[in-house]
Amino acid sequence: MDTSLFLKKVEKNKVYKFRVRAYNVYGEGEWSESVDIESGAVPGTMAKLKATNPAGDDDATKVLVTWEVPNTNGSPITEYEILIKKKGLSNDDFRPAGLLCDGTDKTIV
Repeated sequence: MDTSLFLKKVEKNKVYKFRVRAYNVYGEGEWSESVDIESGAVPGTMAKLKATNPAGDDDATKVLVTWEVPNTNGSPITEYEILIKKKGLSNDDFRPAGLLCDGTDKTIV
């Protein structure tokens, strides 16, 4: 017996909830916990952002910024945008770093 369901033609940017239960000759089982999925939506929140000086690099003018790929919500990441600000300024002072990452790796282009 198949234990998956592939739905086609769901609406983009909609949240769907799913539950499942089994039946046999004696009746029905309990419902599973529900699971949510957002179809074709913007990426999820970025996680585990880190900035470090590259190991063994004596040039203090370099910084390595790394992150984990967020939940793609069904659409591949095509680009990352990096903002920068100097320490001590307010959060309103973030500015575009003029840096883009094409999404295939974490190399700044």
